[in-house]
Amino acid sequence: MKGEFTIMENGTSKKKFNVVDLLIVILVICCLAGIAMRFLFVKKAPDPMTLPDVVSQQYQVTYIVRNLRGSAINYLTEGEEFRFYDTNKKFGTAFGVPDQKNAQKRYFDLDGNYVTPFNSAKVEKAQRFDLFGTFLCEGKLTEDNILVVDGAPTQGVMLNNPTTIRSDKMAMTIYITDIKPMA
Repeated sequence: MKGEFTIMENGTSKKKFNVVDLLIVILVICCLAGIAMRFLFVKKAPDPMTLPDVVSQQYQVTYIVRNLRGSAINYLTEGEEFRFYDTNKKFGTAFGVPDQKNAQKRYFDLDGNYVTPFNSAKVEKAQRFDLFGTFLCEGKLTEDNILVVDGAPTQGVMLNNPTTIRSDKMAMTIYITDIKPMA
């Protein structure tokens, strides 16, 4: 009789070990090795908020917001307090008057060239802007250039990383372009 089972003399059957069983065993071993490496060999970074040699101070966080509606600049007054969108923990306060430039559309043309023409809409409500500004944030800067804001120890602010923040008047996703200590 052909098949995976063989009938033994006492009426019981015995299953043969095949390639599928071998692949399952290898997969389980790889998973266990991955879990072991994750917990045993990955360097556990200490919380910067508990490090005594990292001093909390005020930082200027420069940002850019792409393709923002034209009226949004009216809600970014100096001293306006912003919080992290997800946790409602303090992020920082708006500093100075942000600069706005006509928004650029970014796409590849038929020839494969990267094109960034300016938005040509002249209607006030339809006009879109790229906004450049600064926030003042209190926190600690790690060796990896991650600003850990004191109001939200689990929130890290990194360069070129989107961060969604909000005030009582608006919400926006900013991209951090620079983090430097106040002089």
